[in-house]
Amino acid sequence: MGTVFNGLLLGISGLSLFPLADLFFPKRAEADTIVRVSAALSQPGEKSFSPGGNTPNIALFNEKGDRIGFKSGKGHGNIDEGRFADISVSPIDSKNTELPTYISISASGTDAICISSIAVTPPTNADYFAFLGDTAKACGATWYYSSQPIKTTDESGDIKYYKPACFWIDGPGDNGKTTGNLPQGIGIHLTDFVGNKKRQAQYQAHNEIMCSRPRLHMYDRLDELNCLPVFNPPLKDQNLDADLKEALTDGKVMCHPGPGEKATAEEILHLRKVNLGRIPVPTYGIKHKRGEVTELKERAEKEPRNACFNNDIIISDSMSAKQLCEHPNSRGPDFVSKSEGYYCDMCTHELFPLCRKSPAAKYPKGCFDLASKKIRHVGDIAARGNSMIIPDKNYQNIRNWE
Repeated sequence: MGTVFNGLLLGISGLSLFPLADLFFPKRAEADTIVRVSAALSQPGEKSFSPGGNTPNIALFNEKGDRIGFKSGKGHGNIDEGRFADISVSPIDSKNTELPTYISISASGTDAICISSIAVTPPTNADYFAFLGDTAKACGATWYYSSQPIKTTDESGDIKYYKPACFWIDGPGDNGKTTGNLPQGIGIHLTDFVGNKKRQAQYQAHNEIMCSRPRLHMYDRLDELNCLPVFNPPLKDQNLDADLKEALTDGKVMCHPGPGEKATAEEILHLRKVNLGRIPVPTYGIKHKRGEVTELKERAEKEPRNACFNNDIIISDSMSAKQLCEHPNSRGPDFVSKSEGYYCDMCTHELFPLCRKSPAAKYPKGCFDLASKKIRHVGDIAARGNSMIIPDKNYQNIRNWE
């Protein structure tokens, strides 16, 4: 298998190219395209907040925007956190082995999933495609940190492990809305995210062209029957946008229905006839006991995800609480960065310093006491020489990340 490069967004340093390990990609099939969707990792054995969720829908299109194939995720269970599913998408025409260049990934149910990476293996001998959650985050997706490492190598050939962010998708409930207003799906022009230095430099200089609608876009309403907008006419150079205006387009939807539109009864009847096949049960990643998996699924059915996770807190030695808190699209449990000395209340996106051995007056808004896991407020009582711990939250699930 040849080396494939993908643009990784590494914080303020921008996009950097790293070769991914062969095991990152699923094995090639004779006629089907295999799409590996990885759920982010929180911590093994947790039974509350989990970035795992319903196995998503997949739809594939060629460069002209015509359907190649699609697969519904309904009835195929969940992808548990820290694990992946290899989703095999058969072509509508059994003889069609053309390269899929556009892909949509959409929620198939109301158990939201936070996707850390996507790896695509086409049936031909073309390049493999990789997409990481950092790129979706850079284009406005709702995101959170993941503790799921991806094996890469640096420029000197040394093995490195990188932890990309994950992006959330969720399906609408009975009221037609997703919990926390999460998008239902994402559309990606895969060939624009195969790493090359020209494209890397252009994306760094012009983030807006990386996030153009045909290239990468989050959709409020999207399923496997919806078609994606594509570049029409197709871009002349896949390595560089010679004319930035050509990239800054809404694109054109070449089949029906488009994003947010409903298929007619006749279209559904016709399209569902080709939506056959099964998804292999993944065996990679963290293994849960049967009882734990059942409990997770029952909890997800009874307790829809909220914008706040008041029972959960993550304490990290390295990741940034400040970046998470100050980003308008981050969503997940409260977070502590020991290295930065900050705590983020993710319900309010308010940042507090960790309490140190210094006068209470240094923290006019209060500070977070790491020992008690409480906000220590200051005020009239503190002015009289005392400090008081006011119980704001009662964390039941405390996890430590490296």
